[in-house]
Amino acid sequence: MSYDYSLFKPLSDGPMSSWPVELPKKLGSVEEVKQILSAVFPNTDWELCDDTWFGRWESEAAYAEFQLTPESDAGVHFLTMRRVERAEVERLCGHLDVIAIDSQTMEQYSNSSQRWRRTE
Repeated sequence: MSYDYSLFKPLSDGPMSSWPVELPKKLGSVEEVKQILSAVFPNTDWELCDDTWFGRWESEAAYAEFQLTPESDAGVHFLTMRRVERAEVERLCGHLDVIAIDSQTMEQYSNSSQRWRRTE
């Protein structure tokens, strides 16, 4: 079973329940996001399937999978990480200045608080 995290820029400082229904700000183009990921996770292997990029990274102690799907504006607004330890998610949040949502528990990691909490 996969364990998924969704990373994106928050729409406001308030609780998620108060956010407008719209796409978050772009993380960047596919190439820009791939560059950032490859800098944080060296030797990431990328594969394009239809319009979605899949990345795989492995070290001696850790493993991660990434999914990038550009929106109609050609930008990446969401990043999905799978099969990864929370510490790796937290590390990437700092590099991208994003929040992470644990899809299974609906907990949110905020870079500003540097902790996980239930979404509101």
